[in-house]
Amino acid sequence: MATIRIATLNVHGRKGRWSLRRDLLLGQLRATAPDVLALQEAAMWPSQARFLTRALNKTGPGVARYAAVTARKRGWRGLTEGLAVVTRVPIEQTALLDLAGDARVAQRVTLVGPGRRAFDLYNVHLANRSFAGDLRLRQARALLAWMAERPGIPAVVVGDFNAGPDSPVMREFAPTHVSAHAAVHGTEPPWTAPARPPSGPPGRVVDYVLVTAAVKVTDSRLAFHQQHGSDAALFASDHFGLVADLELTTTA
Repeated sequence: MATIRIATLNVHGRKGRWSLRRDLLLGQLRATAPDVLALQEAAMWPSQARFLTRALNKTGPGVARYAAVTARKRGWRGLTEGLAVVTRVPIEQTALLDLAGDARVAQRVTLVGPGRRAFDLYNVHLANRSFAGDLRLRQARALLAWMAERPGIPAVVVGDFNAGPDSPVMREFAPTHVSAHAAVHGTEPPWTAPARPPSGPPGRVVDYVLVTAAVKVTDSRLAFHQQHGSDAALFASDHFGLVADLELTTTA
């Protein structure tokens, strides 16, 4: 596996007609075939990540099986919601960082990529209150400090940052991280949330795949943005997702 395909989606828990959305999501997941899927707002009980893992593992023989690892939010919110990574890339270790506000955590999953080279996948969902700009900035800095404790390890940061491309939050990442979509297309997508038909009013870009210098981006695009065949207002989630094809390089 020379290329690793990573996808990210704020899956919106079981809200918003999940019984219909789940088949739409599964169909697009099978078509996209990510090696790693990072979820935000993932329902913890029953576990959406484990539901998707079981469904993807029914694909057939000869396909590497997926495994799921979850990270609950802090406090009572963790009873229902958190982060999750579904991966068919082998897991070496996992870790969790308390982001100290709005019950948020960051999830780190160290994966064993091509050539047995390890890389870190960070899955995040920063505070979403409209007045929480200072908190998001502190959370971004805490995440970057956590990452700095592992120098030399290729890193991919994905998720819902609740911050636009020109925000102070995203400027914190700019010196050390590149947006996969912008690297390929020269710009971010028109929007990632809320999910709306192309004819509808645009939303905001708040979802990203970011990579460090040791990771080469070969492709990136929107994902999970197809509408339901008989309901133009129904999407796999209330966000669009992103997918990126990545290669680990020999330079950090």
